[in-house]
Amino acid sequence: GRSTSRVETDMWIGRALMLGLLVAAIGCGGSDDEEARRTTSTAGATSTTAAAPCGEEDAEAVTLTTGDGAELDAALIGDGDVGVVLGHQFRSDFCSWIPFAKQLAERHMRALAINFVSTSPDDDMVAGASELRRRGAKRIILVGASMVGTAALVAAEESDAAGVAALS
Repeated sequence: GRSTSRVETDMWIGRALMLGLLVAAIGCGGSDDEEARRTTSTAGATSTTAAAPCGEEDAEAVTLTTGDGAELDAALIGDGDVGVVLGHQFRSDFCSWIPFAKQLAERHMRALAINFVSTSPDDDMVAGASELRRRGAKRIILVGASMVGTAALVAAEESDAAGVAALS
């Protein structure tokens, strides 16, 4: 079996490769738009809270509501025309994506790491993509780890994603 440190190292290598691919594929397009305001919306199916998720002050806590009415927590970091939805692997949570989300934000992208709660992770990915579009993202990239990679592939058409990364 693999040791925990080896698995963590593999995850970081995968994330670094993913970052390189994202930057190469979509470029570094920033936006001078004002940061999205904290809102509550039933039409957009989102709300935000004041607490910093995962202890990260740069992250904004967001609550999404999926098409089937499930609410899920998310953490939003960054601003730009490209939005990246980050789906965690089994036995993890959205906090595992925060370091990578910060790297994307440094490259003028919006990163939304989500926690899965519905019985349909692809619906959760679609809700994340919708939130990023509502906040001004023009292009969406879906990234899913483990079985959520499959959910990202399934959600790609419905969310009109410009790209998908399924990490195994």
